[in-house]
Amino acid sequence: MALVLRVPFAPAIGALVFLGVCVPIVGALASGMIAVLIALVAQGPITALLMLAGVIAVQQIESHVLQPFLLANDNGEVEDQTEARVLYTDDALWIAFTCHESAMDRLVLNATERDGVVWEDDSTEVFINTNGLGRPYVQLIANASGVQFDGRQPETGAFEFDWTGGWQVSTSKEPGLWTAVYRIPFAVLGVTGGVKGRMWMMNLIRNDHASALSDELGPHWMNVSAWGSKPRGFNHDTRRFRAFVFD
Repeated sequence: MALVLRVPFAPAIGALVFLGVCVPIVGALASGMIAVLIALVAQGPITALLMLAGVIAVQQIESHVLQPFLLANDNGEVEDQTEARVLYTDDALWIAFTCHESAMDRLVLNATERDGVVWEDDSTEVFINTNGLGRPYVQLIANASGVQFDGRQPETGAFEFDWTGGWQVSTSKEPGLWTAVYRIPFAVLGVTGGVKGRMWMMNLIRNDHASALSDELGPHWMNVSAWGSKPRGFNHDTRRFRAFVFD
C-alpha cells in the first residue's frame, strides 16, 4: 500500500506493519500508527486515510488468514475435558485445574525432582505475563503428583531454566480425574500494589499423556488442551497468550 501511494520508506513501512502483528496487543497498533503518520506528513490527510484503510486490511488478512495458516494445528476436541478456574486474593493468584481422565491407570509420572522434564508427564502448565506485552513471562508446570518446574523468559535473551519462584501447588487423584491447584504469590511475579483492573497475558495448558494417541509417525501429544495456543502448537509463542483482566 505504501508503495502504491508513493509514501517515503515504503519497503520499511511494509516490513514494520507485517511484523507488528507478532507483538501482542500493541504491535499492530503501533506499526499502523507509524505508517499512517508518515503518510500524513509526506502526502497529506487523504493519503493518510488511504494508508489507514490499507493497514487495517493487511492486519486483518495476517491475523485471520496468514497467521492461522502458518500456525495451523489440530484443532479438534479432546476426549478428556479440562476445566480451569482462576481467582485472586490480596496477595496471590490461584488457578485450579480439574483434569478429567478416562485412563487414570495410564498416567505418565516419570519426573520426581523439581525442574525435570515435567511437561513429558501428565501435567498442567501456566504461562503468565504481567505487563500485557507478552514478555517477560514465567512458565510454571506441575504434574499429577505435584512435581514442579518453573522458568522465566526475560524481555530479551535466553529462557532462564534456573529461575525458581516461591509458588505452591497441591494435587489430588480421584476416580476419573485429577486436580492441580496453583497458588502464585504476586511477589513472585514482581507485582506490587493492587491488581484490580490490570490486564495480563496468560496461557493455560494440559498435557494428557495417559490418553496419548499414535499414528504412522509414532506417539504424539495428541491430547493437549490449551486456553490460548492450539494442540501441537508452540506454547511459548506469546501471540497465543490471551488477555486476562482482573475484575
